[in-house]
Amino acid sequence: MANLIFKGIYKTEDQLPKANLPLNAVKFREPVTVESSVSASLIFVIPSTLLICLFLFASYLLHGELVIRLSSIVDTAFLRPMMPLLLIFTTIIPHELIHAIALGKGVNAEFFLAPRSLSAFIISVTPITKKRFIIMSFLPGFILGWLPLLVWAILPFNELYSAHLLFFSVISILGSCGDYMNIFNAIRQMPKGSYHQHSGFNSYWHIPESETRPVA
Repeated sequence: MANLIFKGIYKTEDQLPKANLPLNAVKFREPVTVESSVSASLIFVIPSTLLICLFLFASYLLHGELVIRLSSIVDTAFLRPMMPLLLIFTTIIPHELIHAIALGKGVNAEFFLAPRSLSAFIISVTPITKKRFIIMSFLPGFILGWLPLLVWAILPFNELYSAHLLFFSVISILGSCGDYMNIFNAIRQMPKGSYHQHSGFNSYWHIPESETRPVA
């Protein structure tokens, strides 16, 4: 796990660590503020929602209890509205901790809260491989979202936990849309053998010079 350093409330980019970037570093084509990043990531709500609907349909095929489940969902969302709100906040810290674990040992990662966008994020200026960056971005949504959603779909309906498990899964999935955007950008923009590196709010990629020198 990375060395996680809590830095408090994020206000301006001046708070973020700056990296000593190599000369061949290429800046990502991506949003340049927390707010614009959250807005841009909303496009990934659409495919995520479609996949969630597939899980709902699979649950119906397995158990034939979708109507009962929907009634419980409505009860949780509208009759006990504090529960979904609490679930939103319970996902934030575990989400970032999973990012930190995936970064690996010995890496310093600074943890910021961003209340204006109801989010949090970690920043590390240590370069990591394209593969590790994609895995690091993918893991929180998978562990906290897609995996619990799969468990929810397989297990028979239970009045005590089914609706809460579904809400937790969906919130974790939709809360990971920023990570899905990072994965999309990495796949499209980073060539094979490249490294990802943060500096300030921006992401950069570069290929180590040893890999770009021609063989003698």
